[in-house]
Amino acid sequence: MEKYRGPKDQYRRIERRYITGLIVGIVIISMGIIANVFNVALSESTIQVPGIDPGAGPDTIQSPFDANASVGIIALVVGGVVNFYSINKYRGDYAEIADKEPRPAGKLVGIGLVITLLALGGSGYFIFVLAS
Repeated sequence: MEKYRGPKDQYRRIERRYITGLIVGIVIISMGIIANVFNVALSESTIQVPGIDPGAGPDTIQSPFDANASVGIIALVVGGVVNFYSINKYRGDYAEIADKEPRPAGKLVGIGLVITLLALGGSGYFIFVLAS
């Protein structure tokens, strides 16, 4: 019995899903950086509240927000998991069609790993060192 060959140009769908997964992971990591910057900006601001004496004017107090990196860390973990899952899924899906559709899968996996590690390293440096 002849083996089913599947639809033509199967690798395009697999690569599109892989690149989409990488982009989604990078967007999640970027949103964590933005949330962390917003959190730090809120913690460093001052608030003017009406004073006890109406003739004295408003009192200035420190913001009630504390700067912490919890949202940024959660975004780093989720974005990293999404990217590594995309890489692993691509490797598994491409292994099934590797004999029919020869592609530079190793290069694409390497590029995905480099992009993921650079995004995680850069955003981790930004969250822990620069924004603290």
